[in-house]
Amino acid sequence: MAKDKKSFVAYSDWNSTFEKLSDEEAGKLAKMMFSFVSDLKPEAPDRITELLFEPIKNQLERDLEKYKEVRQKRSEAGRNGGVKSGETRSKTEQSEANTSNSKQIEAIASKTKQNEAVIVNVNDNVIVDDNVIVDDILLEKESKETKSFDRKDFKKKLLTLGVLEKHADDWIQARKNKRASFTESVIDAVIRECEKYNYSFPEAIRNCAENSWQGFKYEWLNNLNNGKSNNTNPNNGPINIRASGNKVDGTAQLLSGQIRYFEPT
Repeated sequence: MAKDKKSFVAYSDWNSTFEKLSDEEAGKLAKMMFSFVSDLKPEAPDRITELLFEPIKNQLERDLEKYKEVRQKRSEAGRNGGVKSGETRSKTEQSEANTSNSKQIEAIASKTKQNEAVIVNVNDNVIVDDNVIVDDILLEKESKETKSFDRKDFKKKLLTLGVLEKHADDWIQARKNKRASFTESVIDAVIRECEKYNYSFPEAIRNCAENSWQGFKYEWLNNLNNGKSNNTNPNNGPINIRASGNKVDGTAQLLSGQIRYFEPT
């Protein structure tokens, strides 16, 4: 966790996972989670705990990155606000000084006109700054401009979220072939879909890369495993179908990074 960060976000979606566990298994998973956020670098006591904790860990890491970004932006905004405030004060003082000088010149000119015997030499070096308000508006506009997000930023964010570089490159190529855009909103949409079903984000991108999907819907994984697809648009859904008819005899099955529990048959 970040320094001085004393809390973290737990999602109600995780409850469905804990409800399927025994008290002992749930306790192991909870201890694993709290040890992780406390920077204790825990090791999973067994494989089931390790697999169940993986999507939770990925979400905690994403939340930490968001926290760091917000903290950095607030810090930069504070520094920029201080600089801007200083510049504004300096310009205000200059403007007031110019106004005072103008009034003094007018008073001297008026007195000279009344008494022509008086000789006045005025060295006029007054600089009137009419752009004070305009400059302030431009500075405010620049601070509000958002940074452009191109294909390199798209890949960088994927890697930051734990996606393998090969899968990132393959998915980018698939989207390029379909003339799809590369925006931050596209990645956020996949993240929301993964969080909705407690599914690993890197696994979602791997499936997109392997199946040349333009986007990601969790239901498409079921279509792959059932040997069918209910998506009619090849640009938005699965196009490579892999059938899987194996029967499960045990109490759990690992499907694309997810633990599914079944009643014994």
